[in-house]
Amino acid sequence: MSLTVFPPPSAIAGWPRPNLVNPERHGLGLLILCFTLGPLSVLLPFGRLWTRFIIQRNAGIDDYLLAIGLIPLGALLVIISLSMHPAP
Repeated sequence: MSLTVFPPPSAIAGWPRPNLVNPERHGLGLLILCFTLGPLSVLLPFGRLWTRFIIQRNAGIDDYLLAIGLIPLGALLVIISLSMHPAP
């Protein structure tokens, strides 16, 4: 049994038609956000990992999971940055 709730047809009929020829752009806000908060979200965990692995030499499972979690974070930042400007 599916728990998905679909909108009624009357609500769908009231939606505006998609503008695929000349879509509305929202500027470079997302790109600026990625370039400012992206490095922070990578450098701060690296600082923690540096402290736990190199200085204290006492890394736990949470540090290993944090290091693994940085991989999809980097991929997400690249994908979002590339999605802002479609290929010609």
